[in-house]
Amino acid sequence: MSTENLIILDEQELLAASRSQSTGWDSNIVFWLSNDNAWLKRRCAARLGSVADAEDAMQDITIKVLRSIGRFEGRSALRTWVTRIADNHCTSLLRNRTAKAMTNHL
Repeated sequence: MSTENLIILDEQELLAASRSQSTGWDSNIVFWLSNDNAWLKRRCAARLGSVADAEDAMQDITIKVLRSIGRFEGRSALRTWVTRIADNHCTSLLRNRTAKAMTNHL
């Protein structure tokens, strides 16, 4: 599939294209998160305190989104759903960072 077919203008087009193409969700979601991710990277950087940490988190978030996209019911906007996954992931990273720091001080 050429990249021209993967250029998605908005979430509704992403959803429609993903459901109608044989390539399914995976290629469209990865393309969308790879090319329209500034909003998500800024959010993660703000929560984690570092752009480098945010970039690492983005890889994990993309995998989490791909693994759970089959459960997306469309009750919210796709962007809202992905943001929730990102927020939960960042919270887990911060929790693990805090727990590790506390055990190092004991």
